[in-house]
Amino acid sequence: MLRPCLALLALSATSCLFAPPALAQQASRQPYRTALAASSWWKGSEISYLPGIGPAAKSQSLLLAQGNDLALTSWFHLGGQTAVGYQLTPSEPGAGGWVSSLGGIVPRLGYQTGPFRIDVGALLGLGAMLRTTRVAGVDDVAQLRGFWLAEPRLEVGVAAEGVAASLFGGYAFSPNPADLGGVVFGLDFRFQNPGAAGGLPSLSNP
Repeated sequence: MLRPCLALLALSATSCLFAPPALAQQASRQPYRTALAASSWWKGSEISYLPGIGPAAKSQSLLLAQGNDLALTSWFHLGGQTAVGYQLTPSEPGAGGWVSSLGGIVPRLGYQTGPFRIDVGALLGLGAMLRTTRVAGVDDVAQLRGFWLAEPRLEVGVAAEGVAASLFGGYAFSPNPADLGGVVFGLDFRFQNPGAAGGLPSLSNP
């Protein structure tokens, strides 16, 4: 009877000695896991219309975009976006409309009360334009042009569990405002994609 009791006491003492480091290790990981759980990945689509309103804007354009958005906190988002655009009204006679490809980041700062949300952000990106034009009497000459885009914007919308939609307005700055620039109006739709973040749940609205 004495040996089993001594073995049990030894096992208990060993568990007590090694329990604190294990508990400390678990506690040290908890903030990291909480931070990951509080963040969430969102996927979305966006349509923008540039009506050609602005000091140097001369043409209308339409942009379609898709991207991912990481909600680091309930008030700060950092997203990435790719877009394709088409110039609806060419700014020069005899030229076709520019077809644009664009990629960039979209940081946002926002506040939500109930289902309503307001965000202030900007699209910052680089891209290229391609069109055909007439040069020295020759038609269908391909013309390629690189550009940058900075588009500060204000978004107002609604956000529920797993989905968000907003209307936004802003102003697009570029080195070629006659071809792509000026006032911007658009619609943004996003849905939660926890699989992109390893299946972690979201504790915050978008």
